Amino acid sequence: MSISAYLYVNRGEDYNFPYLQCINSVMWCDEIIVGTDSRFEDLTISKLMEFAKKQTKIKVVVEEFDFNNNNPQGKIKQLLREQCSGDWCLEMDADEVFDISKIQDIIQFCDEAKHRIYAADLKAYNFFNGNWINTAMPTDRTMLTRNIKELVHYIDDKTPNNSGRLGNNLMDLSGIKVNSGYLHKENVIFHYGWYSLPRKWEMKQTLHYYEGALRGLYDNLDEYTTNLDDENVSFWGLPTVNHEEFYEHSILSEMEKANLKRFSGRHPDSMSEWMKDQLVVPWGGIGRSLKNMGSSLRGSLGSVFHNDRQ
Repeated sequence: MSISAYLYVNRGEDYNFPYLQCINSVMWCDEIIVGTDSRFEDLTISKLMEFAKKQTKIKVVVEEFDFNNNNPQGKIKQLLREQCSGDWCLEMDADEVFDISKIQDIIQFCDEAKHRIYAADLKAYNFFNGNWINTAMPTDRTMLTRNIKELVHYIDDKTPNNSGRLGNNLMDLSGIKVNSGYLHKENVIFHYGWYSLPRKWEMKQTLHYYEGALRGLYDNLDEYTTNLDDENVSFWGLPTVNHEEFYEHSILSEMEKANLKRFSGRHPDSMSEWMKDQLVVPWGGIGRSLKNMGSSLRGSLGSVFHNDRQ
């Protein structure tokens, strides 16, 4: 039995994704297919190529991907998936790190899966503005699948993957989302996409293009000059990080939906330096903004407001 991992890196250096840590965490797989766009000029490509020189099992796919379709991320992931040769495929994102202490467990999990099992859900810790877990976010998704042609991220331009705007979700050839019904019960993924909220909010220009394209707001990238928050953006432009106060309203809005709890576990050793470099908005700063927002909101959220700069 062999396992292939695949992931797509969208401007990994600009957005400060832990993409190299992600790749390192799946080096136990038999091969790793990594895709990135040739128009990204943020050193992502050169760092990937340098990394791949030292690891023969890594294949870097550099292309000008087509973003002018109804699900560009799904189309990219499908292209990478089709290059996997393993019996099983592990789909990762560039802000996710695999728990290497669970390697043998997952290998055994795949090896012992009955023939009728073709997909499995893996559980993740979803970090939110530092060392908090957002329990409102889905804890599991279908990331581990048998390498069969009936499972796809993308079919054609006329059959959008409406079950996942970023192409994360897999579907069958009729466009129906795959529900595996087979869940690994332990957390094996550390998801850091929301760890640094300022960086996450600056990603909205890319995320909103995907959503806007799916909703028919943009026919192509040339028409995409304003994102869904009515801010002028450039799809290929460099992201910026504003002062932390700029993000307080957005974070408050997100917190109204979030159910937060402190993470008491241990992060992967490989993530210690990356976490130190992240800009995290302190809960204390947001707490000051609550003073004029009414006692009911203060009462429901006040217990989680602590100064949590990492």
